[in-house]
Amino acid sequence: MLIEINKSQYEDLIWSIQISGFIYGLLRDMVSQDYNEKLSRNEELENYLLGFAKEYGQKKIVEEFDGKNVATHEYLDKVLDDMSEYEDYIMWDELSSRLGARDFYQQHSKKELKKMTMQEILTKRFEFEEKYYKEFEENGLDRLGVNEKE
Repeated sequence: MLIEINKSQYEDLIWSIQISGFIYGLLRDMVSQDYNEKLSRNEELENYLLGFAKEYGQKKIVEEFDGKNVATHEYLDKVLDDMSEYEDYIMWDELSSRLGARDFYQQHSKKELKKMTMQEILTKRFEFEEKYYKEFEENGLDRLGVNEKE
């Protein structure tokens, strides 16, 4: 089977393979060695796809390392910029979401929750989350602390 892609699609594909490699590498290192196989397959695909870089006018993003095609450090730095921005967003979003959910469930009994529709639960829970989104946008972590009284 032959898949034809243009230069722009090739660039997007290479960018995507780098991001997935970072994610699988992190998951393998921090979560479980079970991700090793996926990372290896990702690296094989990366090597294969980067072999076409010259044909797509992207020779400058590839170097050879241990007999394999890999992305240059300069290229990877650009990908890491996107990854850092994504990680930043996820951190604030997860923190707001989890704190908002905690507060929502602390203020509503199981009996109250049973009376609510799913839409009501989601709407009211988001109101709690919104408080944290706003707080972190204005103050970052400056006013976040651990309550040691309990």
